[in-house]
Amino acid sequence: FIVLGNATETGRGVAVAAVREGARVVLGLPGEEPTTAVDEGEGISVVTAKMCSESGIRHVFEESLGRLADLSVLIHCLSVPELSGQSLAETSRNEWDQMMSVCLREPFLSSQCAIQEFLATGAGGRIVFVLSLAADRTKSQVGCAVVQSALYAFMRSIAKEYGRRGIICNAVAIHHENDLRYGLDASRDAVTETVLFLASDEASFVNGEMIPVVDSAPHSASIRQGG
Repeated sequence: FIVLGNATETGRGVAVAAVREGARVVLGLPGEEPTTAVDEGEGISVVTAKMCSESGIRHVFEESLGRLADLSVLIHCLSVPELSGQSLAETSRNEWDQMMSVCLREPFLSSQCAIQEFLATGAGGRIVFVLSLAADRTKSQVGCAVVQSALYAFMRSIAKEYGRRGIICNAVAIHHENDLRYGLDASRDAVTETVLFLASDEASFVNGEMIPVVDSAPHSASIRQGG
């Protein structure tokens, strides 16, 4: 597994749960300077890089492929930031550009690297995007709507283009307790279990789907370390 964790607690929680299921995991975390992958023990290695740059994502993949026997799963955790304004008119260009970079540019870069590796091996693979929507939707309504719709369309495009070549792409949209009407009323362990299910062979019949799940802890993108 490669787990990219811009929502770092979410990424780490998924990584720990994957290891408990028997996976070997490299956890990529955002950082200003690229680092060599370091073993944390219990089947997890950690590497940092600038996730919004092509060179940063490629660095994570190069470090990861040097430690994994093969790559079969990419899990990319994303978090929509809360904006300072409460309307589109109040949103600054810098905030908007940053949101688009984190939530749209980074998935493009990471999935491109993963697809290239999956095609090179001929064994296929799985991509799961984990999108944590802002807890305060009053400050991020437009951003959440745009990002969720765009990521859904992007994920569906991957599923359609590469499904026949054994590459499956799905997503989990994490809503918060004040958004129960948008998703399933689930515990944080259920969020992790949903992500790992989509990454497993058991979910081979699911492709191009975005599953809404509610994180029962408001104002938090974290997932309890369960497996």
